[in-house]
Amino acid sequence: MKSRRCTLSAACVIALIVALLSSCSATNKFEDCVAAGNYADAISVYQEKIYGNTEKEREAQDFLWTYVSSALTDFAEGKMDLTDTKAAFSTVSKINNELSILGADFNYLYGELDVVQTSKENFEKAVTLSNSEDYNAAIELFLMVDERDSENYEKAKEQADLCAKQICQKADAQIDQHIASKEYDLAIGVYDQLVQNYDNYITDELIQKIERCKASIYQIANSKIDQYIADGAYDLAIETYNDFSLHYKDLSSDEMAQKAEFCHNELIKAAVDASIEKYLSAGTVEALGLIRELLSAFPNDAKLEALRDLISTTIPVSYRDVEFKEGWFCSTGNFSIADSYGNEHVGELITLAVPSGWDAPSAAKLEFFPYEQFTNFSGKVFIGQMDSSSSVRMQIYCDDILSYDTGSLGQKWRSDEFSLDISNVYCVSIRVTGTGASVFNNPRIIIEDASFSRVLTEEMLRAAIQ
Repeated sequence: MKSRRCTLSAACVIALIVALLSSCSATNKFEDCVAAGNYADAISVYQEKIYGNTEKEREAQDFLWTYVSSALTDFAEGKMDLTDTKAAFSTVSKINNELSILGADFNYLYGELDVVQTSKENFEKAVTLSNSEDYNAAIELFLMVDERDSENYEKAKEQADLCAKQICQKADAQIDQHIASKEYDLAIGVYDQLVQNYDNYITDELIQKIERCKASIYQIANSKIDQYIADGAYDLAIETYNDFSLHYKDLSSDEMAQKAEFCHNELIKAAVDASIEKYLSAGTVEALGLIRELLSAFPNDAKLEALRDLISTTIPVSYRDVEFKEGWFCSTGNFSIADSYGNEHVGELITLAVPSGWDAPSAAKLEFFPYEQFTNFSGKVFIGQMDSSSSVRMQIYCDDILSYDTGSLGQKWRSDEFSLDISNVYCVSIRVTGTGASVFNNPRIIIEDASFSRVLTEEMLRAAIQ
């Protein structure tokens, strides 16, 4: 701290000069009191000797502005310490609070003092941090030094520059260590952090080091991909490529992308083959389950989606979803009926009854029109309750070709299941005839779980993905 006896502030010098020139005037007395910090005496002199004299009031006001402004300037330049500066501000503040000479504008200078004081504190803290080699934190504080802090502003910029250079030197040494250990990704990581904050300090030599690191990383990744392809580990090859592209997008080459595409195609080919094999060996449900899993790994793949859509057409559909035409003595719908053994059957059923009073050749009839869209028609057949002397017979024709015939069935017949190939069939006709029909006895055939479906060949499946 400088002694006021050795170094006089500008405000004090002004006050002394004024005092020497006119020491006997009221204005001089007022100024002397202010300079001495005797605010009470200064207030008394102003009220008794100056108040009411416009010229002297203006001189007093000008003096106070000059005095406190000079104190602020001296503090900013490092010519006055904080204690003396605050003392000068305190004296003027107390006078202003009592006399309102400067008005509320005086608060502006107080704000400027706070800015300069904070700036000087930041500079001192930054110097301490720099000495302890905490350069990042030091730079942050050096950059907070305000230009109104004329003592430290230029020095702070110089110190921030030196700290940045120190950071770059340390980073350069770290990069050298990583390169020596072949930790090229870590070396690049250090460099990337440096670029974010200190790009202007990076040397051409350091850039060349990083370029060599990137070339090494590319070669390592490319060799891994080649080895995985040779081993048939296409998924690992793609994983390596994706990871490399994510972190080093600027290094990814067309050659590497083509290898990844090849691996992808091979995986899709294997997925398609597995899906077709699953359908042919295990059926629709198992195949669709596998395709769903594969699509989670290869979302939106056109070939897998085409297979899924085609195989989905093999899911059996109820007879009610196919166009049909009911003839006489035929009924369809959701109801309950008992078979010849008294067992109740509930659900979507088809009944075809032998009419009473008709000759045996006459038939109950039901026609379906699959229009060549399905390859299979299936269901379960049983007979309704009837007399022991009655009989019933069902025949199914595919485009007028007899494809299924139960023969004449008696009361003790239980049931049968049919599954007909209806590839390229336009119309399926079901006809029921029988004997022993009467008002109280109508021999009938009941068809349960009647459905249409498709069976695909491998050729059809392969064609769907071309």
